[in-house]
Amino acid sequence: MSAQILGSFFILIFSIGCASTSPTPQRQPSSAPLLCQNISRMEIHSHRGAWDRPENMLSAFHRGVEQGADFIEMDLQVSKDNQLVVAHDVFMKDECLDAHGKSLPQRVYYRNMTVQEIKSYDCGSKVKTGTPVPGEKISTLTEVIESLKNRKTSRGLPLGLNIEIKYNPTQPQYYPSRDFYVDRLLEVLDQTQVNPGQVMVQSFDVEILKVVRKKRPSIRLSPLFGDAKNALQIAKDLNVELITPHYGQVSPAMLASFHSNGIRVIPWTVNYPEEALKLVEWGVDGLITDHPEWIDFTKKFCQ
Repeated sequence: MSAQILGSFFILIFSIGCASTSPTPQRQPSSAPLLCQNISRMEIHSHRGAWDRPENMLSAFHRGVEQGADFIEMDLQVSKDNQLVVAHDVFMKDECLDAHGKSLPQRVYYRNMTVQEIKSYDCGSKVKTGTPVPGEKISTLTEVIESLKNRKTSRGLPLGLNIEIKYNPTQPQYYPSRDFYVDRLLEVLDQTQVNPGQVMVQSFDVEILKVVRKKRPSIRLSPLFGDAKNALQIAKDLNVELITPHYGQVSPAMLASFHSNGIRVIPWTVNYPEEALKLVEWGVDGLITDHPEWIDFTKKFCQ
């Protein structure tokens, strides 16, 4: 399926981009050189790794690098022993198997398990999407950073790490305080000695980003938005140079407003060729996508 989508994206880029007449009713298509220029400067963030491996797992992250990602996007949860583990939800995915190879009879929460207990589960053998990776385990943030920090992108640059802090203040049973959470994150960044220039931290919780800003002003931050109505003021208050809104919130006027304030816009999660093309035409600064191979494939034909 991915090859078909990739082909569709490439065809759209060039068949629409090269058309000098008969614009679509929705928009005047850009020229192919302009599209290529936009693509060449964009950052591609591989969402939870690549689509064809178990998400948020090391195999997916390395696959994303192979497919041309400039950044690997990942999510954080907190274990019972206060380790940061890389996973999207507060509970383990139901496709994980226990130590006996059995499916989970009920939800299993990371905050109720130590890392050792978390690693007793096989989360790679039985996957709903992508290629299985039998025996793959949930990783700690430390393990992910150590595995990725020396990798290079297809452009030959150090790989970026887009770390999303999952946090919900109404669920204290699953999360520690913001201060404690941020301290644990900073400890991991310091212990792994990752280059600070490779790291960005994003979150829907603006308050936890404020804590990061206070404790480590040098870290690049990005507020996540499902609704970007007040995004510009929030970005100014946080003094950030980047926001990551839902792609449905992006428009040419919105982009112009943020760009005029020196703020880049990288929308999530762009998994449809028509949407990707529209955003490229408008001049977004990057895409967060499950399909980093789209843009990398197209870049090669733009050279």
